[in-house]
Amino acid sequence: MAAKPPADTTKSGDGEGRARRPSRRTVLGWTAGGAAAAGAALGASLAGEATAAQTARGIEGSWRVMVTVEDRADIPPFVLLATFSGDGTYVQNGTPLQSTGHGSWLRTGERTFAVTLEALLWDASSTVAVSILRARMTVELDPTGAAGVARFQFDVLLTNGEIIDVGSGMATAARISVQPL
Repeated sequence: MAAKPPADTTKSGDGEGRARRPSRRTVLGWTAGGAAAAGAALGASLAGEATAAQTARGIEGSWRVMVTVEDRADIPPFVLLATFSGDGTYVQNGTPLQSTGHGSWLRTGERTFAVTLEALLWDASSTVAVSILRARMTVELDPTGAAGVARFQFDVLLTNGEIIDVGSGMATAARISVQPL
């Protein structure tokens, strides 16, 4: 905690040299300045610790992912957000035609991981699940742990399990890290 600045000892109107109480504005200025400095220091410290911790623990954390489906002009490249939890669960955001994806991951090497996920595919009204997307990925992180690439294959299944479409592709990912204020 920062030391309190000395009180103003200007003589009051009666000529005595008493300590004058600082104004509310002065106290708020000290508080805001101290909080800003502490916040900046804490933010920088946490960002460094978070980056080191994320790199050390592997794939756990949140990622921004650019997905490209190969040989499918009907599916343009798209961005999604994905989170790998420490307990081996995986979640990615949905789209108007796809539910949030849920799955599991496991480490297969020093910087490699296997992932399987499923998501519901909606009809054009986005109200009825008409099929299931099942994807399998192999992810490799770069040596810094801040980026990665993945190869994936997917199947589209009717709700009875019948496969009606297949495909494959590539994805690149960047770790979402703490950004200080």
